[in-house]
Amino acid sequence: MKTGILAGIVLALCLALTSCGRSDIDYYLLEGGDPQIDWVGFRRDSVLLWMGPGMVPESSRYEVRSDGVIVVHISPFSDTHFVRLDARTLEGEVPFFEGTWKKKRHIK
Repeated sequence: MKTGILAGIVLALCLALTSCGRSDIDYYLLEGGDPQIDWVGFRRDSVLLWMGPGMVPESSRYEVRSDGVIVVHISPFSDTHFVRLDARTLEGEVPFFEGTWKKKRHIK
């Protein structure tokens, strides 16, 4: 019961974050993954949207370093990286986003 309520609150917060203002979002899907859960969305305000454990939408801050590597701050003590292979492809780092991610759409 408490887990369901917590999941509902987290989902509501994520939806509120995504609906605030007009933010462009670039969505990427994991190659060979399930499009319902294996996606990430980069917002222009440095927020990464992604599906977390238990199919709960999560949000994390990200920054793009001068060498083009995208650093995602999963928690205060845990970071992961994406490396851009070309204009539509990212390579994710183990353990959070391992694999090749292809850009699928851009939403305004």
